[in-house]
Amino acid sequence: MIFPPRRPMSRPLKVFRFLTSPAAAFLLLFPTIGYYTFAAYVNVIFPEGSVGNIVIRAGSLVILSIAFTSVRARQKKGFNKFLLPVTIFLFFYTLRLVENILFSDIEIIPGNNTLVLMIFFFSSIIPAYVLAFIEPAIRDEDMVALLSGFAILFLVGVWLNREALAESAEVRMMLTKINPISLSYVAVSFILYYLIQFSRSKRVIIEALLITPVLLVIISLARSRGAMISGILTLIIYILITKGSRRISMLVILGGAVTLIALFANPIYLESAMDALNRIDTHDDLSTKGRILSFEGAWEQFLENPLIGRYAIELQTGVYSHNILLDSLMSVGLIGSIPFALHIGLALRATIGIIRNHTDSFAHVFIALLFIRDFIGSQFSGSLWGSSGFWITSFIVISIWYGRKRNQLTQRVIL
Repeated sequence: MIFPPRRPMSRPLKVFRFLTSPAAAFLLLFPTIGYYTFAAYVNVIFPEGSVGNIVIRAGSLVILSIAFTSVRARQKKGFNKFLLPVTIFLFFYTLRLVENILFSDIEIIPGNNTLVLMIFFFSSIIPAYVLAFIEPAIRDEDMVALLSGFAILFLVGVWLNREALAESAEVRMMLTKINPISLSYVAVSFILYYLIQFSRSKRVIIEALLITPVLLVIISLARSRGAMISGILTLIIYILITKGSRRISMLVILGGAVTLIALFANPIYLESAMDALNRIDTHDDLSTKGRILSFEGAWEQFLENPLIGRYAIELQTGVYSHNILLDSLMSVGLIGSIPFALHIGLALRATIGIIRNHTDSFAHVFIALLFIRDFIGSQFSGSLWGSSGFWITSFIVISIWYGRKRNQLTQRVIL
């Protein structure tokens, strides 16, 4: 039987498929790329209230739903057995959250327990599972084009808010809808993109040379030490893990970037960044002292209930512990934290494998680096319910690595 030739896809349909692709869903749901890029526009249009934030989150879930339904069945993965430990942990942690909120009358910062549960489920856990199922359909071409688009959109959003940013720049550059930490993390996300994609495209080279200096200024004036440290450590780990020509290429790119910064950067911005890092002091810096207090309080709460934990917040400071490992221990104890530790170990092993594998795509390597960055950051400024980036990337790297290993073994048996 001779089948008629398939009609070419119309341009509007191509654009729709592109904007609702799995890559688009991932970037929209990854908070320090999609969410905060559009939050800059919300800051201009809806500076008060939460309408704009709800629209972004709801729109991201709609894109995720369309992406999931449009992916062909053969590209979807079933439940990965290596996600079983985290599923067990999430069962325990969800019980703890619900018990604290409904029965212990615990108020979880930012003070809206309904919002906390919605962020945990609809911005973190549900997207993490769904994206893990459809990660084979995340294409490099879509990811690269979308990341360039998001970077440009982010800078336009910054320009639209230039007056508000200038007013806060003397202390810590921020917006009503974007705190300094998030502002810095968005900039670091795009810098990671440009660094690992720099030598693969002339267009990206030109983009990087024009955009990266602005991103560095944003990081400097936002003065987020966590973003600076986690970004630098991510690059160091990437260089240590990768090998061969990719390691040499990254060293050359970083060496060139450091040289250009040293020669042409305004000393004011360098001083701003160094001053922020020099403020890490357990005695004089209030932020550091607060972190230490929350660490100590979380550890003491764990020791009081070491097996099953008790509270999802650190009672001494009234907020989360700013460390997801301590968050786990104080909320679900050793029994719940063992599967969580297994999940982290699996995700780290998967990340190392992805980075060292020369055949891996750009999208895989980029997601692996985002996981490293967010995992490091979550040790100094993160909560279990609010670390959407950590949850999404940890699920995806496990799906990429262990799903592929299983498929390779299956192919070998068939052959």
